[in-house]
Amino acid sequence: MLGLMTLTALAQQENGKKEITSVSDIVNEQQKATTLNDTERHFSNVWGRKSYFNIGWVTGETMSPKNDVLTGEDATKQVSKMKRDIGASITLGRNWAMHKKPIANMVEINLDIQGDLIYNRYKQQNGGFYNSSVKDVSKYYMPWNLEDHKFQLGLGLGPSVTVAPFTTLDVEGLHFMKFNVYYHLGYQISASLMKGDESKDLAGAENKDFNDTFKGGYGHGLTNSIGFGLSWKVIGLGYEYTYSKANFRPFESGKFVKEAGKFGISTNRLFIQFRF
Repeated sequence: MLGLMTLTALAQQENGKKEITSVSDIVNEQQKATTLNDTERHFSNVWGRKSYFNIGWVTGETMSPKNDVLTGEDATKQVSKMKRDIGASITLGRNWAMHKKPIANMVEINLDIQGDLIYNRYKQQNGGFYNSSVKDVSKYYMPWNLEDHKFQLGLGLGPSVTVAPFTTLDVEGLHFMKFNVYYHLGYQISASLMKGDESKDLAGAENKDFNDTFKGGYGHGLTNSIGFGLSWKVIGLGYEYTYSKANFRPFESGKFVKEAGKFGISTNRLFIQFRF
């Protein structure tokens, strides 16, 4: 009797007919539930890894003066557009999904937050010459012709859209292929550290007061960044363009002219991305 009850069970009567639930029906329902759970776990993995770490190579950065900036070589020569020699960056960020589940398992809209550190070296400009005898009253001009090591520390926030175009295919490995595009508005602090070279001083005689002074300045301002990337599971590649403005002031404000120079800074970089 118990075996018979296990094999078949009378269900509720509907439309005057009795529906019978068999063991095979129960097994089928369990298999469907298991398949559904497996599918949910799979797509949870596909859309996981919200954090990322980028190692970037700066393919191009320029500093363009936005006002009259003297080179320090004499009282008339002005700084022209400066181009970086070498550059690199590191970035740490996270995507915050704006909705509970991806749209049709293909599209996700995010709010991103990321911080990055960029280093660039600028070679000596115009031969690297300066003139420590040229002053604005009692203060020196910033020697922009010298070799310059520039560091930028920034924080950005903005929207991004991630698309997984192959999630409808039967090849599960392709489900992890995703494209991402973003725009970030942020703020950046820059520091320029200049390497002194006494042999480039056109004043001739050694100016110990100038040579012993720390040469460099700092600036800050808003940044605008746009970028895109392609990723598969934990690895990805991408490109980003950033533009910012910075009004540089000297670290040694008692020795150098207060307004060291206002610049527009354009940065192009490629990066390798690691997601986790």
